[in-house]
Amino acid sequence: MDIVFFVYGLAFVLLGVAVFVQPRKYSEYALARFIWLLAAFGMVHGLLEWTDLWKIVRGGSPFLRALQVALLIASFGLLFEFSRRLLKTALDASSAWRKLLDVKIYGAVFLLIAGGAWLASDPLLGLIIWGRYALGFPAALGAGVGLHYYFRRCVLPVLSEDEVLVVRRYFILGTVAFGAYAILAGLVVPASDFFPANGLNDRLFLSLTGVPVQIFRAVCAVLAALAVAK
Repeated sequence: MDIVFFVYGLAFVLLGVAVFVQPRKYSEYALARFIWLLAAFGMVHGLLEWTDLWKIVRGGSPFLRALQVALLIASFGLLFEFSRRLLKTALDASSAWRKLLDVKIYGAVFLLIAGGAWLASDPLLGLIIWGRYALGFPAALGAGVGLHYYFRRCVLPVLSEDEVLVVRRYFILGTVAFGAYAILAGLVVPASDFFPANGLNDRLFLSLTGVPVQIFRAVCAVLAALAVAK
């Protein structure tokens, strides 16, 4: 598992690097103005996965656990904001879904996380689980859906036929990778004593597949990094 966490974290860090090294200052694409949020997510989430590697090699501690909670919330918060801006850019102004993407949505999200943690028997575990439910799942799903609609509305009309053939495959790959990651990282959570974490969790996933969910998450991270880089 130490190799899995190393690759998992490295994939997200490389995703961030791939974005930061690209010239964006004079880009005509709206995406260039906020894609730094995706890069920041990659860096912070990669660090989060490396803390799991540290825990395997050196052991855990209360400080490390608290740090992991902070990194989880911060990284998914960055991805959530990226997805929110991407969807607002990609969706038609008259779309009912677009109206739900006001910044006030954060009030509901953090109220849900705080309420879930307060009701949990282990508040830190509650923060991790509800952080995945309320931030991680919609953030990753929004990134996948947003890439799909952004390609159709903002990229497809300005590319030549030959360019579309090259670019489309990477937008599709990004959509699939983030969509799968939404399920694997946002819904498959650590086991706990409340619904739905007492049923749908990483233990059930391991018993059904024989493979830790982190391996599948790492594959999604590698594919997402490749799609974004391309």
